[in-house]
Amino acid sequence: MDVAPTVPAGYQVLYVLTQGPGLVIIDVSPTPSFSLPAVGSYTIHTLVYDPATLDLGIVQLGVTTGFQVNSLLVQGGGSICAALDVAGAQANVVDPQAGTLSGGGSVCGPLPSTLTATPNGDSNVPAGYQTLYVLTQGAGLVIQNVSATPSFEVNQGGLYTIHSLVYDPSTLDLSGVVLGTTTGFEVNSFLIQGGGSICASLDVAGAAFNVADPNAGTLSGGGGDVCLSGDAAIRTATPNGDSNTPAGYSLAYVLTSGAELTIQQLGGTPEFTVTSGGLYDHTFVSQLAERGVPGTTTGAGAARSEQHLREP
Repeated sequence: MDVAPTVPAGYQVLYVLTQGPGLVIIDVSPTPSFSLPAVGSYTIHTLVYDPATLDLGIVQLGVTTGFQVNSLLVQGGGSICAALDVAGAQANVVDPQAGTLSGGGSVCGPLPSTLTATPNGDSNVPAGYQTLYVLTQGAGLVIQNVSATPSFEVNQGGLYTIHSLVYDPSTLDLSGVVLGTTTGFEVNSFLIQGGGSICASLDVAGAAFNVADPNAGTLSGGGGDVCLSGDAAIRTATPNGDSNTPAGYSLAYVLTSGAELTIQQLGGTPEFTVTSGGLYDHTFVSQLAERGVPGTTTGAGAARSEQHLREP
């Protein structure tokens, strides 16, 4: 409980700011309010004294200690009648810094895929604080997972961000975080840096990963010999519905011929018209890459639907 000082006639009240366990005096003020210069432990003391008997001109800021002043007083074994609250009001100033992460960029499947970021060594973890890494998804930074290391496995495409969090478990209770619901913005709003009251640090920007899982899928149809009648024959295949076209990608179909799968035609549907006779090995390929050069580029290695056409 705070108790107002007793100030006899002719006495004055002065407040003293000391730093560290050695109580080194770094400032004095007529009010118990100070601007703290750096991280560390500080104590504000109350001093009631008679300027006629206690000459504070002996105090050298940054050198003289509260213990030395107290030793001059009757309460500290000296002869001067004055009172110093040696215990005072203590404050521990910390500067938690989440630091930054390197990594991120575009990641092309297959899924699941492991995303890993690298700390840049610019974090600050005060005594009693911990570091935790947070995986969020989307522009809304919905929290998906947390880990003691900046490495996470994801099972679907999308925008992901790995963030670092430096916090004191005694002041920031993470038990209220609901994976898939709580956002990084909500956690940040509790922190001083986000307008809240909790002393902790979250790297909101983090390391962002754009994960894509392009999948050409498979096609049904084809097989056996087909007789080319007249000037042309229309050949089609049926997509099996197992392709995946991420945002920014496009789906195209490719007609190839021969054992080398030389590309002959490109189209937006798996339907092509063949106009020349001969033995063909036609392949319809569900394509998600850049378009090739017809008659030159091959589609070797892609899933296909073979059809052999013969001219009678």
